[in-house]
Amino acid sequence: MFFGLGPFELVILSTLVVAVFGVGSVPVVARKLGWLHGTIQRIKLQLPWVTRIPLLSRIFR
Repeated sequence: MFFGLGPFELVILSTLVVAVFGVGSVPVVARKLGWLHGTIQRIKLQLPWVTRIPLLSRIFR
């Protein structure tokens, strides 16, 4: 699961991205999602207490 989404939801989301933005924007969106995932992982390593805050714990799992 990625961001709390199952495989079926990810397929629907990727289909919507292609339908709205076109096939050419898929690598750009994937790069930005990869950057976001890496940033969240670095924040979790540097600030482990962030995962214990109720509102932020949904984001930083």
